[in-house]
Amino acid sequence: MTSSSSAHALRIASRLMLAAMLAFLALALGLGSQFASAHDQLVDSSPSADEQVDVAPASATLTFSAEVQAEGTLGPQLELFAVSAVEETAVAFESPATVDGTAVTQPLPELAAGNYSLNWQVVSSDGHPISGTIPFTVSVGVASSADAQPSESASGGFGAAENTQGSTLTNNDAGASAETEQSSTPAPADSGIPPWAWVLMGLAGISVVLVSFILFRRKAADLEASRKPQSDKPQSDDPQSDDPRADGLDDTPKGL
Repeated sequence: MTSSSSAHALRIASRLMLAAMLAFLALALGLGSQFASAHDQLVDSSPSADEQVDVAPASATLTFSAEVQAEGTLGPQLELFAVSAVEETAVAFESPATVDGTAVTQPLPELAAGNYSLNWQVVSSDGHPISGTIPFTVSVGVASSADAQPSESASGGFGAAENTQGSTLTNNDAGASAETEQSSTPAPADSGIPPWAWVLMGLAGISVVLVSFILFRRKAADLEASRKPQSDKPQSDDPQSDDPRADGLDDTPKGL
C-alpha cells in the first residue's frame, strides 16, 4: 500500500468515526432530556404559592401534569403548618386527601388569619416521588391565630392527615417527632444507574477506541513512509545516464 492510499483510507476512517461519535452524542442528549423530563410536575394549585386569600379556604387543590398514585403508602401525603415569627405549628387535618385523576384535594380545617405553609408529597406516574411547599396567607380567618389547633398525631411528618389518639404534643415535641419520622423513612430505591449514564459511559468508551484507532493508523502510515526504500524512486532507462562522458566531457588525454 502506498503512502497516498494510506492517507486516503485514514481520512475516510476519520470521517466515519466522527459521524459515529456525533450520532452517539445526539442519542445521549436525547435520552438525557427524556429522562430528565420524565417526572410529573405541579402545574397549578389553589391556593397558589405566595397567594394572599381574603377568606380562609375550605380546601386546597393541587393539579399535576399527570395522574399520581392514589392508594396506600404511595398516596398523596400533605401537612399544614401555621407559620409565625418564632415557630411553625402543625395543623391537623380532619379528613384525608382525595385523588381525582391529576387533581389532589385536601379538605382544610377552619383556619385563623395568618401565614401558612402546605407541604405536599406525591408519587408521580413514573414511580418517583416529587414534593414541594406552597406558602399562602389568610387575611380574614374564623378565629384568632392563637386558636389554631396543633396536630395531635404522634408521627408529625407526612401522614399527619391521619389522626391518632394520644396526648397533645408541644410545638417542640411535634417538630422533633417530624424530623425523627422523616429521617427514619427510607427513600424510594432507585433502579440503579440511570440509562442515560450508561449511554454516556458507552460514548466515552467508544471515543477512546476511535481515538486510539486513529492514532494507530497515523503511526502506521508514518512508519510505512519512513521505511519506503530509495530504490522505489523512478530511474532513467538510458544506460549512458551514469556515464560521465554523457555530459559531453571526454577524459581521454589529448594528443593520444
